Amino acid sequence: MSEKEIIIASLERVERRIRTNSLLTELALSATLFLAFPIILKVFDLVSPLRGRTVTIAGGLWLALFAGYVIWRVLQKGTLAHAAASIDRQADLHDEIKTAFWFINNPRPSAWVDAQIRRAAGDAQRLDLQQIYPRRIPRASYIAAAMLLAFVALFAWLFSRFFLYG
Repeated sequence: MSEKEIIIASLERVERRIRTNSLLTELALSATLFLAFPIILKVFDLVSPLRGRTVTIAGGLWLALFAGYVIWRVLQKGTLAHAAASIDRQADLHDEIKTAFWFINNPRPSAWVDAQIRRAAGDAQRLDLQQIYPRRIPRASYIAAAMLLAFVALFAWLFSRFFLYG
């Protein structure tokens, strides 16, 4: 594997980690916000019963919007230039990877450029990406899980009240 391939592969791994962490955080927060709607709808349904068609349309629209948002966010990708800037900042490399990536995309025949790329490739191989970009479970995911549990509990309570007690 050449030095250029090492740098590109490292940047792809960094971009994937950045995107995964960002995606987990954003989806946990959006799930919390999106789950507020069915809970409010279910509480309103307990106070003033809604027709089945109304609940089906509102729930289907809510589910379609949430699924659309999730798909939209999953399909978004970051750039390798952004990943290079991020790894330089996180690992305190003083723009070494970003400069090497620029020279990979804008080749110049020079011994200095080759030395820069070689040094950056060595540093890229030594980086511990799990330590620099650890996987975290966002706090909002706990809130989203509690809200989902509350929704299921409300639904189960209504279901048992309707079918068990007539």
